[in-house]
Amino acid sequence: MAQLFDTLRPVDAGSVRADAAATIKDLVALLSRPETQTSFLALAAHAARDPGLRAAVREKIVDRQRHLVHSGIARAAARGEASQITDPDLFFDVIAGTIVHRVLIAGEPVDDGYLDRFLDLLIPGGRG
Repeated sequence: MAQLFDTLRPVDAGSVRADAAATIKDLVALLSRPETQTSFLALAAHAARDPGLRAAVREKIVDRQRHLVHSGIARAAARGEASQITDPDLFFDVIAGTIVHRVLIAGEPVDDGYLDRFLDLLIPGGRG
């Protein structure tokens, strides 16, 4: 699983909102793969009962993916773009939790309309 999630890379799409949209689309594509769904849900079920496995998931998957948000904030700063993201780890948790729930638990799509509404909540006034 860690190798699958390590395929996610920071995206420079020109703005915080565009970067977030592109990165979320990559995450959705990864979570939509049948092998990812099966493995992720099985891993989550086992980790819920095994504190050592839960710690390993946190270290090898969750914590390693936080760089996506941190690098996005750094890119925004380099572009001179003011970032509204004051808590990068919470921002990551909100994105990951929402997208994992939407795709794996609810089984609902993350289409462009949903993504726009989600980003409006995350990055108010970030359109345009």
